[in-house]
Amino acid sequence: MRSILGLPLDTAVRRLEKQGYEVLCRQTSSPRPWAGNEKRVLRALEREPGRIELVYAYFKTDLHWQEKG
Repeated sequence: MRSILGLPLDTAVRRLEKQGYEVLCRQTSSPRPWAGNEKRVLRALEREPGRIELVYAYFKTDLHWQEKG
């Protein structure tokens, strides 16, 4: 499995599913969460053969993006 850390979540999920993995996704955030516009993979754990858990968080990757609200 190629490294998927730091990739956008949807890209990582597509790559892993293409390789035959079942993918589970869990979100995490810092104690003081910051608004972000893109989900990025922070950790990938193979829980059992053929099953991977991805932990992701939101990152602000577009400097001009602003949270609505």
